[in-house]
Amino acid sequence: MSGVRTNIRVLRRIIGPMPALALFALVLLPTSVPTEARWYFAPERAFAEARRAGVPVMLNLYVPSHPLTRWADRALYSDPNVVRSFGSVVPLRMRADREGKELADRHGFGLQPAT
Repeated sequence: MSGVRTNIRVLRRIIGPMPALALFALVLLPTSVPTEARWYFAPERAFAEARRAGVPVMLNLYVPSHPLTRWADRALYSDPNVVRSFGSVVPLRMRADREGKELADRHGFGLQPAT
């Protein structure tokens, strides 16, 4: 054990304390953690990316004026744990009252937010 301490002292004399602190920060602190969801809004691009990555598409049908949409944007899709999970899917967002209306009708969602 004293050999390890000696090696650490020698390294500190050679490189100083700052690089060791920077390395410590790089190892222990999260880097580039996404803080908001990055949605696809064009189905063609989302499905092409899903095929390329070999992951499923997560479809979110939303209505901007709906309280649940505003809550989800504020509380759910800004949570770093939720956003991090988007790495295993391709998130596609479509308005349930416009471009996503056909999908909403086909699957019986109506004009309400659904994922």
